[in-house]
Amino acid sequence: MARPNKRNLLLDAATEVVLSKGARALTLDAVSAAASVSKGGLLYHFKTRRSLIGAMVERLLARFSTSLPAVGGGGFVQAYVARTSDPKGAERDVSAGLLAALADEPQHLAPLKDQMSRWSQRAWQESPNPALALVAMLAADGLWYNEVLGLGGLQPDQRQAVTDTLEKLAAQSQQKDHNP
Repeated sequence: MARPNKRNLLLDAATEVVLSKGARALTLDAVSAAASVSKGGLLYHFKTRRSLIGAMVERLLARFSTSLPAVGGGGFVQAYVARTSDPKGAERDVSAGLLAALADEPQHLAPLKDQMSRWSQRAWQESPNPALALVAMLAADGLWYNEVLGLGGLQPDQRQAVTDTLEKLAAQSQQKDHNP
């Protein structure tokens, strides 16, 4: 098994700091200690806390984006809904990066906003029922945010029913003659 490179090791450590102690505890010293890497080693990869958080958000986008083609076979909206509503798909590091960015570095959300805009436009352009496609995507995002923020409230059977409904909605958005 290949060892993770130092940059990814540091991003993983930053994730663990955010998850275990909160976004405010995300300092270069804390990440350095969590990764068992010297401060100089950390500074080689990330000069500032801002650059570290920016990298966490970039990793969020990269992992989510590259996983979309591997999900399902029913088109972009169905892949997006399946990936977003998969309880194993909402990786911990994705959540940590987003929480850290929201808490202290909102300017790092710009790439996420840009990507979300591109995905929405793609769904709008590719779907025979674009409004239904966007409703499915936004609802899947809501489920993801509910879990990322730890709001809970859903029992496993309820969550499964919601996921099944989202998948049906995404499939319906790909049908030409469907009227919501």
